[in-house]
Amino acid sequence: MIPPDVKPLRVSELNAVVNELLGEAFKQIWVIGEIVDWKPWPSSGHIYFALKDGDVGIINCTMWRAQALRLPAGVKFGNGMSVIVCGRVGLFEKAGRYQFNAERMFPQGLGEAEESLRRLREKLLRNGYFAPERKRPLPKYPRRIALVTSGRGAAVHDMLEIFARNWPAHDAVVVPVKVQGDGAAEEIAAALDRLNRCHAEGSLPLDIIILGRGGGSAEDLSAFNREVVADAIFRSAIPVVSAVGHEIDITISDLVADVRATTPTNAAEVSTQHWAQVRDRLDICRSTMATALVSRLAMAKRRLEELQSRRAFRLPLERIREREQRLDELSQRLNGSSTRAITRQRDCLAAFAGRLEALSPLNVLSRGYSLTQTLEGKLLRDAGAVRIGDILVSRLHRGRVESIATAINAAEDVP
Repeated sequence: MIPPDVKPLRVSELNAVVNELLGEAFKQIWVIGEIVDWKPWPSSGHIYFALKDGDVGIINCTMWRAQALRLPAGVKFGNGMSVIVCGRVGLFEKAGRYQFNAERMFPQGLGEAEESLRRLREKLLRNGYFAPERKRPLPKYPRRIALVTSGRGAAVHDMLEIFARNWPAHDAVVVPVKVQGDGAAEEIAAALDRLNRCHAEGSLPLDIIILGRGGGSAEDLSAFNREVVADAIFRSAIPVVSAVGHEIDITISDLVADVRATTPTNAAEVSTQHWAQVRDRLDICRSTMATALVSRLAMAKRRLEELQSRRAFRLPLERIREREQRLDELSQRLNGSSTRAITRQRDCLAAFAGRLEALSPLNVLSRGYSLTQTLEGKLLRDAGAVRIGDILVSRLHRGRVESIATAINAAEDVP
């Protein structure tokens, strides 16, 4: 039961009261810390950042444009720098978030975390962790890729979506790990070692490991700047793609990995780019083939319509009947020609027969003449060739007569 004399405050009213109390209690204070998440805002000129006290505490800070213009000239403020800041404590009322409104800022030197990171980079550089010659190219056509990342972050979903588009027929193995906070670096290193053991044993052959997470502050990405993670990447027998944060964020894992991708989505694209090219080429071929088939079909259809419109296909028996009629005509002409040829030959034969008949000796015999031959068949033209007693054969128009020569007068002319 709410007491009758109580008047509840709205959230906005409460935030306004707290902001006023903070402003009264901390009118001007000096704070030492290390800059993280330094973000100048070009459009407004304001600067947003945080001050960090090792792993003990952190506070969000804002420096408005008017104060930002009075920063010391020649000093490049940024992440990892240790600074002394003067300002007031306030409340961002809309979000109900406590913050420090910086008015003046002076450099003190590199922060502890930045100095530690610098020393680690130098150590790994001396040991050859960043050497270009030890970095391996990614296989062109990977069949199985492992994703070492947060199982609940947006990064894993973005990568899986790209795999589904570029690389649908192959396997993606998700190994969920902590990507920030206590124990995150050790968990990441353990996952990399476990994947390499499974690969070596043959139980889980892998072609690529993608190590990634989405964007975040320098503190959020600190697990990927740890030596234990660098060691695990360095000894990995499987090529590693590091995709941590945004394009402007460069971590130790990016420098040690075989390939550095600007974002997790870029890592998925880089790892499957050749499969994507094959897919695109197949799509082009499929489109070209479909276009060619449609064109060929249209051409064949036009050709068929053209053939159908021809007279030979509209009246297929007409040509046959024309040929039959032509055949009849040729047959008639052939018959007439052969008859005329036979008649001519018959007339010619009759003429030759007549001439032969006229020259035939048988016609002479029909007029009363005869042919006289010896018995041996020799035709006699001269009486001197006959002797008394020779048998002679005379051929008459009808029959023949045999006689014996009894007298011979060779000198007498016989008409």
